[in-house]
Amino acid sequence: MQIDEELTLKKLEIFLSFMATTATCPRASELETSSVSVHRAIHSLEERFALPAVQA
Repeated sequence: MQIDEELTLKKLEIFLSFMATTATCPRASELETSSVSVHRAIHSLEERFALPAVQA
């Protein structure tokens, strides 16, 4: 698998944090970012790896 500029450490950090509880708002606060940014990062990773959408 080739790694590209869409796969960032920040997105992976958000993903790991999100998967701990699958709750967007607490993760955003913990990561000092907006819930929209968390949602976009998760969606971007889903598209990158052709995964089914996670319902947050």
